Amino acid sequence: MVRALVLSIHIFSQFEGQPTLADSFTTLWEHSIQVASLAQRIATSEKCSKLTIDECFTAGLLHDLGKAILLAEMPKQYCCILERIAATPQTEPRLVERESLGCTHADVGAYLMGIWGLPSPLLQAVAFHDHPSDSGERRFSPLTAVHGADAIASAADSSPISQDIRLDDSYLAELGLQEKQSVWRGFYEEQMNQRREKGSV
Repeated sequence: MVRALVLSIHIFSQFEGQPTLADSFTTLWEHSIQVASLAQRIATSEKCSKLTIDECFTAGLLHDLGKAILLAEMPKQYCCILERIAATPQTEPRLVERESLGCTHADVGAYLMGIWGLPSPLLQAVAFHDHPSDSGERRFSPLTAVHGADAIASAADSSPISQDIRLDDSYLAELGLQEKQSVWRGFYEEQMNQRREKGSV
């Protein structure tokens, strides 16, 4: 976990000195923190082991690592892709990325994490967080927690950089978790209320 956190901070630090990307970086980092915290809460509510709960937090923090890499390495091209995604909400964002780049931000993030030698549950969660049905995973895992957390947080965020996911109802149905959606949204509301209260102090 420590290695993953250190490496993610290193990647996010690539935005330093790029004022035109400062807003995108701030939004992406805040979104990642929200998803990590909510994924951790979801896993806790499912009475997962401490290891799994920790993996959910780490995977949530790293799930959009590929976006940070793409923005740092090809800012103009990826900003154009984000504009296309915002202009075509009926199209899945990952399809726009794949058409433009030949891969998705999830592919990039998971590939880098594989090079880092991070655990398989983290790679699975990052690689399939926006389309978990394709993973073949049919039990609760960090992928489940991160997917649910990301979909809920993204739905409440109008920023183009956060719009990359829709809740995979068929996947949740296979796991018998469809009815948990309202509970998870309640966790998110509590989380945001706590942040607002802290910000007002």
